[in-house]
Amino acid sequence: MSKNKIKKTVSLNITNPDDAEIIKKISEPNFNFNEWARKLMLEDIRREKNKIVHKSEKGGIKIVLG
Repeated sequence: MSKNKIKKTVSLNITNPDDAEIIKKISEPNFNFNEWARKLMLEDIRREKNKIVHKSEKGGIKIVLG
């Protein structure tokens, strides 16, 4: 593997309903896990960057996702 690449693994448990749904999706023929994971991670990062936090006078906070 190239020095410029980082490899991470994901553990999934078939008895967990959420994990089972992911396993079903990634088991589809011609499914590109790398492309899918990158897309989801970038969407999450960008959504987090667009998050606006408002502090109220009473000390509470309100989070608005843009």
